[in-house]
Parts: sequence; structure tokens; C-alpha cells
Amino acid sequence: MKTATQVFNSYEREHSHKSPEFKAGFLVVLAKLIDGKRMGPAPYPARTAQADAYAAGQAEGRRVADMHWAAQA
Repeated sequence: MKTATQVFNSYEREHSHKSPEFKAGFLVVLAKLIDGKRMGPAPYPARTAQADAYAAGQAEGRRVADMHWAAQA
């Protein structure tokens, strides 16, 4: 089974144009869902572009994690 970092690295190769905030949100969700790590509070102030990118990364991370689990079944 792949780790969150391995899944992220596979995704990042094709999506390297995404912002650092998006990537951070993406990886933190993968780490929670795949590796069982805890998520802390969002590192960006609410209602900022950075917070929006972080949240978008989290949503995409959930989608990719779901695909990862489906592939494992």
C-alpha cells in the first residue's frame, strides 16, 4: 500500500503548477486519510486566497484518497 507522500508525489508530477497552499492542503488530507495522522487547524487566515487554495487542496486530496482506496479494493 502506498503512503500519503507516495500518492502525493505521483499526483504532483502532473500538477506541479498548483500553489504551495493547495499542495499543503492536499498532503495534509492524504496524511490523515491514508497514514492516519492528525490534522491541525488551517494555517491560513479565513477568507484569504491562501485559505481558499488550502481548502481546494483538501477537497482534491479527499477525491484522490477515495480513488486510492477504490484501487486497493
